[in-house]
Amino acid sequence: IENPQGDLMVWAKPDRSVKISNRYLVVVDVGGRSKKADWSVIRVIDRFPMVYGGKPVIVAEQRYHTDHDLLAYDAARIAKWYDNALLVIESNTLETQDQERDTDGNMTEYIHDVIADIHDNLYARKTSAEKIGESAPTKWGFHTNTSTKPMIIAHLAACIRDKTWVEKSEYCCAELALYQKDEKGRFGAPPGEGMHDDEVTATAIGLWICFCDMELPRVIKQEKKPKGSRISSN
Repeated sequence: IENPQGDLMVWAKPDRSVKISNRYLVVVDVGGRSKKADWSVIRVIDRFPMVYGGKPVIVAEQRYHTDHDLLAYDAARIAKWYDNALLVIESNTLETQDQERDTDGNMTEYIHDVIADIHDNLYARKTSAEKIGESAPTKWGFHTNTSTKPMIIAHLAACIRDKTWVEKSEYCCAELALYQKDEKGRFGAPPGEGMHDDEVTATAIGLWICFCDMELPRVIKQEKKPKGSRISSN
């Protein structure tokens, strides 16, 4: 689907021929608005093959620059189209970088408020038992920080080694080929104009949640309605 800011690529449309629980997963890495900013990336993972021991597949992707409210609507529409998929938004950019760069305030709450009106299957970070007892507020999205980033990157490296998913995007393959750990131990794209790691981040988050934080998909059998008996009247 053509878009001046960046086309929506669809390799497989939603499949509703069989009812599958926990089938689709949509992950969003939030970028900037300008052409030189990081890309906003929406990735869709189909987990249906996992029912039979197969590999999850990337079935759709949008990689573009856009305003954050429009990104929210696009992500929600795509998630709704793919069978009301679990929608995961990477919140590190929204909670830290964009507050400093764009002075937009707390973008995490803003973007989730926009989405909440039209999509109710949103990913929330797990809360400790202690904080649950304190009625701590729900923390929406996946927060990438010094604790979680090494975890999801190590898992991504294992997924690459073991070939545990089917990748469709040339952009993602290109970023994976160049992704590195610098002298200070930080993961990211190599320095230079046009170098980005947004595809890698979205993929790492998606695969972590796909394999480590979601229940396995399963086929939901539809009960057949009993055939009514015909009653003849004399």
